[in-house]
This record gives sequence, C-alpha cells and structure tokens, in this order.
Amino acid sequence: MMSIFDKTSRWVISRPRQREGFALLLTVVVLVVLTTVGYTLCSRVADLKRRQQYMIDYQKSRYACDSAMKYALGMMGKVNVVLIPREDEPDFSDIFIMNRQEYKDLLNQWAQIKSEKAVMEAASSDTGTSSPEDAYVDPNTLVVPGPYGPEWPLIQEPMEFQIGDSKITVTIEDENARMPLTWVITTSSEINRQAMAAVQNFCEWMQMSPSEIEQLIAETDRIAEYKQFSVSMEPVTYTEKTQVTTSPLRNVRSSRTARPTTSTRIVKKTRPAIAHTTDFAMLLHSSMIDTEKLAWAIPDTGDRYESPLKYIALWGSQRVNINSAPRHVLEAAFTFGGDAREIANEIIQLRRVEPFKSIDQLKEKLYGYNDSIRKAEPYICTTSKFLSVRVVASTGGAKVSSVATVIREGTAVQRIAILTN
Repeated sequence: MMSIFDKTSRWVISRPRQREGFALLLTVVVLVVLTTVGYTLCSRVADLKRRQQYMIDYQKSRYACDSAMKYALGMMGKVNVVLIPREDEPDFSDIFIMNRQEYKDLLNQWAQIKSEKAVMEAASSDTGTSSPEDAYVDPNTLVVPGPYGPEWPLIQEPMEFQIGDSKITVTIEDENARMPLTWVITTSSEINRQAMAAVQNFCEWMQMSPSEIEQLIAETDRIAEYKQFSVSMEPVTYTEKTQVTTSPLRNVRSSRTARPTTSTRIVKKTRPAIAHTTDFAMLLHSSMIDTEKLAWAIPDTGDRYESPLKYIALWGSQRVNINSAPRHVLEAAFTFGGDAREIANEIIQLRRVEPFKSIDQLKEKLYGYNDSIRKAEPYICTTSKFLSVRVVASTGGAKVSSVATVIREGTAVQRIAILTN
C-alpha cells in the first residue's frame, strides 16, 4: 500500500506541472489571438492601400481617357477611310458562322497558299532561291483582313500610346457595317413588316432562339412608344415658353425705385435632323434593350467572341454599307427589296475585286436585280459616315473606357453621343 508520505509527495510535485501546462496553454491562446488581430489589421491596411491606389489609378485613367477622346475626335477629320480590294484573300463575311475547327482550317489553307506562292516567287527571281522553310507562313500569325485592311469592323489598326502612367488604346469602327436596330422602330405597317423579316433573318444567322428573337422585338416595341423611325428624318420646330425680365427706365424725378417686370414669351426653336440620331442612341443604350443577353457568345467560336451585339448598330445609324457589311447584315438590308440571298452573294464576290463606288454602279453590275435594289436603296450606301471611336485607358489595376459616335462627311465631323464606363 502507498503511504501517506508518498501521496503527499506526488500531489506536491504535480502542482507545478499543472501550472506550467496552464501557462503554456494561455501563452498559445494569447499568441493566436495576437496573430489573428495582427493579420486582420495588416489585411485591412493592405485593403485600404489597394483601394486608395485603385482610386488614384482610376482618376488617372479617367483623365487620360477624356484627354485621349478629345484628341481622337479632333483627328477624326484627318482619318483616311479607304476600302481595299481583297481578291486573293479570304473574305471576312462568313467568319462569324465558323466554329474553331473551321476557322483553323481556313487559316491553314490560306497559309499553305501563301507559302506556295512565296516559294514560286523566290524560284522565279534572279536574286537567288529560298528554301521551303524560309517561305513557310505560320497560320497563327494570319488575320483575315476586313474591308479596310484590319480586322472587321476596324477602319484602321488600333492606336496605342501613353499619357502619363496610363496606357491608351484607340480604335475606330465602322457603324454602317452593322444592322441598324432603328429599322423596326417605325409606325409604318409596310416598313415594319419588312423590318421584322430583316431582323428575323439576321437573328437566325446569329443562332438566336425564337424566345430571344421575340424578346428583342418586344424591347424595340417599347422604344417605339417613345420615338419612331423614319427613312428621312426632318428637323423639328417647336415652341417654348420663356420668362423675360424687363428692367424699367429710372425716373430721376421720382424717389421711388421701379420694380422690374416679368413677362412670358413664346419662342420658336428648331431641333436639327441629327438630334433624332442622338435620341435613338440614348434609347437603344437604355435599360429597355437587354444588351447583356445580346452579348452572349455564339457557341464554339473561341477567342473571336462572335455575338449578336457585335453586329447590331445601336447608335442610330440608318443605312448599311454594302462594301463593309458581312453576309447576314447584307441579307437583312436587302430583305426590304427581295432576292436578299442572291444579291448578298453577288456583292460579296464582286467587292473583293473592287469595292462599289455608288449604288448606280451596283445597279449596273447587278442589272438583273434592279427592282430589288431600288426598293432597298433607302437602307444601303457605299460610303460609311457613321463611325464609332472607342478609347480604353488603363493604369495599374484600373481601366476606363469611352465610346463616341460621329458622323463624318469629308473632313467635317459631327459628334452624336458619348458613353463612358
């Protein structure tokens, strides 16, 4: 049996050990709490610094974007808008319906043709020969040119430059190469019926479902309640009441101060025809149009990001440029006259050799379709006047973009609207 002495000794020895264990546990708890508090404080300080830096970067980007937009709008009158022939190159018109493999096959075939042509040119030259390896063209470096040279719908290659710490990218796009959504915003029953057929044709090309097409039509119907489209929009004259304050002549003989009189006058004012375009631009960019759904990508198009929104004009343009519009936009335009598929195909083949200079030239070359062309004439053109200027400014992690639409006739440039994100 254990003696009382032994029990007392064990009890006396175990008390310091319990205290040491409790102190160790308390120390660990305190360290954990301090570590958590320190990590939380450091995280909050870091987040605060990131937010402050983001606000600084955003303000720099915003200032740079505004400055770059002023510069871009100032130089729009000097931009050289020239259509080019593309007889020996793939046409941009049908790329939107190609999936990844079809597009890859197109580039491979084009690269093979260019490689073979380079070998033949090197062999026939007197300066020497070139090996097949030197003449090889990498298909991954090829870009199908649009009607102006760069990718559709660009007018020219993007401009890149610096403003302070901000990187600026400016792109100019052809709005007349897209299908105007204003066509279906009309009170004319005949035009509305044809416009609905045009939109239906376009949407089917873009693989939109019947429910999505019905939703788009319903959205344009709501816009038509506020404003209707007409082929020839005229200036609007209206009257406006204004308050006019007249100060009476001072009578030096009288000690009293005469009070000014206020009268109401009716003043006639005129809104120019261009104001209709601005109205449509505001309505089409409002919440009445679900642009998010229109921006959904067509399945299996890869990095090209093909979507209905890419081919729809939301800035109030009225005509389609037959030299720069892709196939489904051409077919939508010629739905107003008939023979849309046949005319679109003929235009695509002919414009690769030489762009059309006028609608009269189109009638001469496609004289068999003159009646259909005549009916669609109010909706087509051969020179793009509606151009959109997109400016993107990025500084650090902040990015600001702004889009302006202008009407360009020769060197004269008239601004329609500006949208900033």
